[in-house]
Amino acid sequence: MRNKSFLIDTILNNLPIPEVYMQVKTDKDGNTKYVVVDGQQRMRAILEFLEGEYSLLEDECPDFADQYFSDLSDGVKREFWNYGIVTRELQTDSIKEVKDIFRRLNKYVVPLNAQELRNATYGGHIITLVNEIAEKDDFWAENKIVTPNDIKRMIDSEFIGELFLGMMEGIQQKNQSDLDSFFQRYDQKFPDRESRRKEFEATERKIENIFNHDLVKTRWRGKADFYSFFLAISELSKVYYFPEERYEEINQYLTNFASEVDKHVKKSEKTSPDKLVADYVENVEKRTTHKATRQRRYEIVRELLIPFFIARDKRRDFNEEERR
Repeated sequence: MRNKSFLIDTILNNLPIPEVYMQVKTDKDGNTKYVVVDGQQRMRAILEFLEGEYSLLEDECPDFADQYFSDLSDGVKREFWNYGIVTRELQTDSIKEVKDIFRRLNKYVVPLNAQELRNATYGGHIITLVNEIAEKDDFWAENKIVTPNDIKRMIDSEFIGELFLGMMEGIQQKNQSDLDSFFQRYDQKFPDRESRRKEFEATERKIENIFNHDLVKTRWRGKADFYSFFLAISELSKVYYFPEERYEEINQYLTNFASEVDKHVKKSEKTSPDKLVADYVENVEKRTTHKATRQRRYEIVRELLIPFFIARDKRRDFNEEERR
């Protein structure tokens, strides 16, 4: 919301905003299609403001604080409609050429990272979904899972994309090529989009409810820990009930475990940790984005949590590790 309000304030004050790049595609019959390849978030923010989806924040837009577009005077509305957005057309059908253009444009300025390039390349289902969650959900910033710079450079969207990939296709090693393939695969077709969104948001709410604003105080908010923790909660939700009356107890147990891990990661604790803490420390100190370490942290989180939950299927058997 801060970025959106600042953008609208820039337009209301008739100050320039960055160019919008359009890919122009013309078919054999002369039909022309315009695709926004850079500036999607800006255009979406403008359209959402026009449609009354949000009001302006005082810190970012002091002259029009708390106002929706419908609250603006007729004169201000006319000026808003008359604001000129500079556009640049890219006459190519090639995604490779589009990426190359952006690499060249940014060679002598801050280069686009992998997620910014994806945002410039794709405009379909999955990129829109992760951007919507990143933009509209304060959970990630409030719990310091992402930093202001992460938000600025779309690292928050990339991390949310990683979580969706893990939910849908299992735990993965962080690999930009695999993420590229994932965003391409679900760009034009994503039949389970809404059910996946609901599953993602339900997992997020469970974590929020368990920690009750304490997540930010623990190591679980760190990307390495949160990745495995989030996917463990997502998978456990499919086979277990989470009894709300035990949330406070779970919170305390997880917080204590995290504190023990912190002591041994920082080497401030001289005594030998118990086996599970030692195992977790080993898998969080190095190669934190490798599949094997992510997988082991996921398994440890399961071991920690399963005793608190109730199996949905009473006939379900615990394996030996879970029984211990």
